[in-house]
Amino acid sequence: MKLNITFLGFIAGLVFSTGAYAGNCIGEICVGGLVIDSSDRIGTVEMIGSETVTYSVPGYNPLVASASQLAPEQAGKGGVSRGVTVMDASERIGTVSRFFANGKVQYNVPGYNPLIDLVGTLSPQVAEYPGHKDVSAKSVVIDSSERVGTVEMVFGNGKVQYNVDGYNPLITGIASLSPEVKSIDSLKPRVTIIDAGNRIGTVRNLFANRKVIYLVSGYNPLFAEAKTLNIRVEKIGALTPGTTIIDSSDRVGSVAQLFANGKAQYNVPGYNPLIDMVGSLAHLVAEYSGRNDIHAKATIIDSSDRIGTVELVFANGKVQYNVPGYNPLLDMIGTLAASVPSFQGYEDISAGTTVVDSSNRIGKVQLIFANAKTQYNVPGYNPLLAIIGSLSPEVETNPNFNKDSYYANSDFSVGKANRFFKNGQVELLNDSGSSFVSKLLFAEVNHINGYMSGTPVVTPSEIAGTATRVFANGAVEYSYTLAKSKFNHTERKAFGSGKVMGFDPKQTKEDEVSWIRSLATHLAESDGNFFFGSSDKILADQIGYPALKLQLFARLNGEPKLVQNSALRAKVSAFLNADAGGTSPVPNPGSPAPRQRSGRRGD
Repeated sequence: MKLNITFLGFIAGLVFSTGAYAGNCIGEICVGGLVIDSSDRIGTVEMIGSETVTYSVPGYNPLVASASQLAPEQAGKGGVSRGVTVMDASERIGTVSRFFANGKVQYNVPGYNPLIDLVGTLSPQVAEYPGHKDVSAKSVVIDSSERVGTVEMVFGNGKVQYNVDGYNPLITGIASLSPEVKSIDSLKPRVTIIDAGNRIGTVRNLFANRKVIYLVSGYNPLFAEAKTLNIRVEKIGALTPGTTIIDSSDRVGSVAQLFANGKAQYNVPGYNPLIDMVGSLAHLVAEYSGRNDIHAKATIIDSSDRIGTVELVFANGKVQYNVPGYNPLLDMIGTLAASVPSFQGYEDISAGTTVVDSSNRIGKVQLIFANAKTQYNVPGYNPLLAIIGSLSPEVETNPNFNKDSYYANSDFSVGKANRFFKNGQVELLNDSGSSFVSKLLFAEVNHINGYMSGTPVVTPSEIAGTATRVFANGAVEYSYTLAKSKFNHTERKAFGSGKVMGFDPKQTKEDEVSWIRSLATHLAESDGNFFFGSSDKILADQIGYPALKLQLFARLNGEPKLVQNSALRAKVSAFLNADAGGTSPVPNPGSPAPRQRSGRRGD
């Protein structure tokens, strides 16, 4: 047994002697292995002695050191091993090439000689950092300077390398980066939005810190907080894209886009796209509340008495309407009145009714409006407007007069009753074809004060004619022949009417003045070779005419101011005194010669 123990000790001593001197290993340091010394020189073990290790380092003679001063290469620890990418304290990024038992690491950084540092100063690349799993290689992120880039690497110390266009690779703490997300509330990529500056664009990127990148035509990519952006919506109240609207400046347009913050983009011809709050816009309606009479295509009249056609009605009570000769007009619905079939209390007046107005013009009703305004047409006039109460409709009969009977009015005009009106007015047609309207009429009689049908008469303008009818108020209708002239191309029969001179003895003085002044007008016109036909409203019996002229001559001599112009006055006086010898008046050319008859002189 003692021999065996001695033998084993011999063997052990042999083995030890062989390990020290045969170049095998001392601990983990072995011949041919790599070691790092206290000066961070890396070399290859060449020989192992009893107490020292000989190793070679490029650029040096063989070096000798004790085993305790050397650290052999190891596989690595703490995630740092050969081939691993690491970041050092100076934020240089490299690849581990050697790891040693003393915690020293050799790593390669582009542009540098191989570097050596303690493993504790290096941080290895990791797939994700605790609490920040959304920030990893290839993630799109935004940094605190609102630069957007792509993550290249994440390290165990919480640092991140990322790439931004136009920059060298950047490094920052992971907490200062925010990863891209798919949505923020209702915001998503490619959604149309409006920003706080009323710029409309499209979302490009969204980030977890609620920052949004969006694109607006004519701008570089813009950044904003998500809360300042509002997405496009399809409807707000009654408004949808395409809705016709009117804005607070009375511009009519069409909605283009609506947004969640209540803003609307709309188009108005002649303007760039406009933006306003929906509350400032009023949409098109079929009819306004309580006013179903005003709608598209309705005929209306405005406060300026312009008649037009409604084109658009809006929810705020504004109405756009067209009037010939004007650009489209806008007004509040309350200022407009719609056309109606009839007006309350005047149901006997409607479109097509023949009426007489307060100026005794006869026309036909075209339109009646809810404000009692009525449009009617009178030949020779543009369309006229009047309050319906000032118009009187045609009726079939008149309790005091008969159609086709002749009457004279207070102005001594004569005509045949043609139409009757509700207000008592009568339209009469004279024998020359002209019409006039009167209410106070006098019936035809057989004779009056010696005048009857066939009595020869004369007027201040020397028209000699024959009485055809006489009337109770002293009016006489007469006929005469209108001779050819440059104004009258054919000889024709004409008619006139007037008051019998001196019919009312109380008005003889006024009749004399009327005759003298009518004669003066006639003589003044004769000087210019003008002849306008009979405008006289007084006449006399031809038989008594010479005596009447002397009577008038005496009146003018006594009151010369009856004719203001002295030359014309002399001419009138000479004319009146020409027949002092008793000669008969000379009729106008083509007029019938005076016919002798008995009867009272018309003075």
